[in-house]
Amino acid sequence: MIIRGYGDYYGPYGFDRGMQTTIYCGNAPESWIRGSVELDTDAGSMTMYVQLETNSASAGPKGKLRVTVNDADNIALAVVETSEIGIGGKTPGPAKIEGFQLSTALSPDIAHNARSLYIEALHTGSVNQLFGNDLGRLFGAFKAGISISAACVSES
Repeated sequence: MIIRGYGDYYGPYGFDRGMQTTIYCGNAPESWIRGSVELDTDAGSMTMYVQLETNSASAGPKGKLRVTVNDADNIALAVVETSEIGIGGKTPGPAKIEGFQLSTALSPDIAHNARSLYIEALHTGSVNQLFGNDLGRLFGAFKAGISISAACVSES
């Protein structure tokens, strides 16, 4: 079974770009962080998608995703959090939008008992980088390293 996440939308209407959660980071720099997640409960594979957007030439957003894995009673089984990622400013022209993907495995107990995924986009700061001159494309690379906090796993 595939479970898709759900989350909140914070910001002016119309900027979710099809993602499950979105946060407007403000106008200094004007930027957005968005995310989506899905879990294959049979395989225990969770895939997270992050999208960062900036309208500033001098800086871009920095943030991460947090996913709470809940059981049928909406009790948290685990919290999965990505590493922090960011992008610099855009070149002249339209907004700069960068997408990232991360996959990880959950324990069979957690994956089997999962029934919903609550996802949060977290804004943690900015990357001050004029015109996105990337020295390695990412600030702090979107690592395969995530943290998983397991709690309240019941035996079936």
